[in-house]
Amino acid sequence: MEVKAILNRTRTAPQKARLVARLIYGKNVNDAMN
Repeated sequence: MEVKAILNRTRTAPQKARLVARLIYGKNVNDAMN
């Protein structure tokens, strides 16, 4: 199952958001939440 999350109007730098996205990419939900 593929899930897409969209976050609008955040005050996070794009570089930091990409870093977090790369860390959780490919993990299942339980692993990503921990």
